[in-house]
Amino acid sequence: MFRAARLLRGVSPFSVFLMDQKNNPSLQGVSIAKRGKMLSKMYKELSQQQRRDLQKRAEVHPSLRKSKRARPPRKTEFAEFVRQNYKVVQGLNYRKRFSALSQLYELHKPIEVQVTKALKEAKAKKVTSAKTAVKKAATKSKTAKRAKGGKSTPKKSTGKK
Repeated sequence: MFRAARLLRGVSPFSVFLMDQKNNPSLQGVSIAKRGKMLSKMYKELSQQQRRDLQKRAEVHPSLRKSKRARPPRKTEFAEFVRQNYKVVQGLNYRKRFSALSQLYELHKPIEVQVTKALKEAKAKKVTSAKTAVKKAATKSKTAKRAKGGKSTPKKSTGKK
């Protein structure tokens, strides 16, 4: 079972001692395990006065509390709509829930939004492939020639007179 325990994130005298010894040249190049043992031995060899000094510095030192990050607000209208209307589609298969929610959202959208969306779609240029563009241009030139002079190529004479 878990028990409720108060988390103390204050700085201990040993933490202050470790901060002091961070740049100790005698500990440079030593493996982490050996460094830990050496630091423990050095801390145990400190006099009572030195430990009291470390204790005072630890009390004054700002605590290393975990800062809480502010949650960003819900980003879209659709996310808010889903949060409010999820209970409506809870009985559906989970794969169909969001499609049903999106259909509901389309029905509840204001008319102005739908009109502007339709206008944007109407104004958007249709992208045609190069092949279809060439075919269109060829048919246009053929119809233009036919309209001007009737048939495009004159008949050859047989040469008999």
